Amino acid sequence: MSAICNKDPNPRPVPNRNLINPTSEGASLSEITEYEVEQGSAALANSLRYIFSAISAIELHVTPMVPSYFEAALESCRTAIYHYKMVSKIDPNRGSDTKEQIAIRSLDLSNALERWSKHWLIPDLLHVAQELELAASSGQPAKLLEVFTSRLQNATEYLEKLVTSPIIMDNRTLQWNTWVVTSLLVETMIAGQMVAIINREAQEKMESI
Repeated sequence: MSAICNKDPNPRPVPNRNLINPTSEGASLSEITEYEVEQGSAALANSLRYIFSAISAIELHVTPMVPSYFEAALESCRTAIYHYKMVSKIDPNRGSDTKEQIAIRSLDLSNALERWSKHWLIPDLLHVAQELELAASSGQPAKLLEVFTSRLQNATEYLEKLVTSPIIMDNRTLQWNTWVVTSLLVETMIAGQMVAIINREAQEKMESI
């Protein structure tokens, strides 16, 4: 999952002009999937940027701004979920054939798991890696995508709780909630990068057969 940081402050991602319009008759399934992934990645990057803005607001003691940043981050997460659900509907396994699924199943992820888990950058990194190992053993890219989207759903649900609950304008509480959201979003992005690495290594293995 490529991480694309749009500079537009609008929480809804701006479509990449270089991509074929997914509604055009000439667009292939892979091009439509690519469009949805690009838009989902852009929205996810936007959500993290809004959380960073919330952190800055807390540091600058302008806490009344924090709720609006949480709301913008939530909207971006919802947009990301929409696009990744579209991927699940139209091309969950990226058009993989039996050969590719065998390649994913046969990957040795022990080195990757050790590398991902030896630095505790985020609380649940080891758990994510273990879930991806189990998903890879199925040989289905859709199972890998499920691990990623479950993390995105966790971040979205936490933001929904923050947005719908009364905001306590206490610096310590705001810092804690912001840290949790940041952790959940970073965890989601790292899970996406792990999925990308697994798919790439499977592709390289498939090409070498």
